[in-house]
Amino acid sequence: MDWFYDNNSEYSTDSSIEVDRIYCLLFDSFTDKDWQTLESIYAELPGKRYQSDVPYWYRLEESANHLSVSVEPVGIQVAGILAQADWLNWDDAFRQLVENSGLPRYEFLCNAWQA
Repeated sequence: MDWFYDNNSEYSTDSSIEVDRIYCLLFDSFTDKDWQTLESIYAELPGKRYQSDVPYWYRLEESANHLSVSVEPVGIQVAGILAQADWLNWDDAFRQLVENSGLPRYEFLCNAWQA
């Protein structure tokens, strides 16, 4: 079962995609070690990483070719506009790293939050 969902039907052109995805992480069960693990995962993701109020990849400002991450009650929201190939690469890396880490996730409940 999926532990993520999209808030919009992804807008795409031949070269870019508008991303608004929720990864359903169970923050209520996170330990300090889990937060450190998440930070380590962020460091391993493709694209240059920037830190502002929230983590960004590819570019710091909200314009073309950026992703930003925020912690929400249901999990992590990833939003931005990115080249399709870069998004697929980033998404695949993030999901694999989280799945291999054992971080607590919602699975059966995640689908209930879909719009």
